[in-house]
Amino acid sequence: MISVNIKTNIMGIHYCSKKIESDYLLKISINFLKKNKVFKTNFNSVIVSWSKNREIVGNMRIKYINNDTCPYLKFIYTQTNDSGEKTDFNYKVGLTTTPCYFGGSRYWFVCPLITNNKPCGKRVGTLYKNGDYFGCRHCHNLTYRSKNEPRYYKSYSSLLIYTLSDKIKAIKLRTKRYYYNKQPTKGYKKIQKLYKKIQNLSHFI
Repeated sequence: MISVNIKTNIMGIHYCSKKIESDYLLKISINFLKKNKVFKTNFNSVIVSWSKNREIVGNMRIKYINNDTCPYLKFIYTQTNDSGEKTDFNYKVGLTTTPCYFGGSRYWFVCPLITNNKPCGKRVGTLYKNGDYFGCRHCHNLTYRSKNEPRYYKSYSSLLIYTLSDKIKAIKLRTKRYYYNKQPTKGYKKIQKLYKKIQNLSHFI
């Protein structure tokens, strides 16, 4: 069993439209489970903890079950409402696979939610918790933070990325080496800082 702590912003939900922004919700991704080797052995499990203001406020167990014909996950957690009443949750989340280009296969979640008396069943890579259950962003009617950004801010971010990219190219031309005595040079450090700025701006486009 693996124990993992997820730092997530659950202070509140910020949005500019009727849709809730997925960036502020607790989420579980296939890549996260794969990184923590949940799919390596049958009946393997991971304990996920989420925090608020650096304090752990919840725990969740995700158990992987593979019977060779229909692999699935069990989501097990306890939720406490504002009045202090606790509710236990233990439900199945289906899995499906698609072949990878270079061999092997990739897992996907099968959304477990039912909307308008109809099972969703969408194949997704990430599930979000909005309310009691985890589900896909379509069932939870979620949007991304970048889509709520004003258009002029997106345009400004794109322009700034191009400017920073030009700076990186100029620094690369005059930087003869990236490391000296196994330590990064000043020029390489500047390049790394500019790349980080571009990465942060990319979220708003």
